[in-house]
Amino acid sequence: MRLRAATDPRLSPTVVEDLLDDPTDWVRAADVRHPRLPAPTLVRLLRDPDTAYRQVVRG
Repeated sequence: MRLRAATDPRLSPTVVEDLLDDPTDWVRAADVRHPRLPAPTLVRLLRDPDTAYRQVVRG
């Protein structure tokens, strides 16, 4: 269900950000690619050296 939500293009930006805290890697991986992820949040994730999101974005 959470993966489905993370890939829904109608999802609100607030919920997209909330899903970044999901304990499941595949939900976070789908969420970081969401088109409604706020740009400042994406920039913060890319600059954070302790996060695995950088690898997810690179593919």
